Amino acid sequence: MAALNREHFAQREDDSQLEASIEAMETAFRMQVEAPDAFDLRKEKPETLARYGDTEIGGSCLLARRLIERGVRMVQVYYGNSQPWDSHEDILVHKRLAGPTPPSPRWSRT
Repeated sequence: MAALNREHFAQREDDSQLEASIEAMETAFRMQVEAPDAFDLRKEKPETLARYGDTEIGGSCLLARRLIERGVRMVQVYYGNSQPWDSHEDILVHKRLAGPTPPSPRWSRT
């Protein structure tokens, strides 16, 4: 397919929209091929799974790390179905929310 795309594009080198479309399709294909591996957390070592913890936020942080390692440039981690960290009324709620988050290897939670 890549060879056909190059041949087609060679006949239309001044068509920047065509070039962008080809690049987008190739990126989408690579994502489909690589996504199952990135999302399979069972491939992690037991020590790594233990470090991130058996919580929704821990799994999300681990998945974010795996996506970044594979070159994903923008990753956003949500905490549940909403974004409870946006807490202007009671800043102390952050202490409760931070409890289940996995500790960073570089920082301690003291």
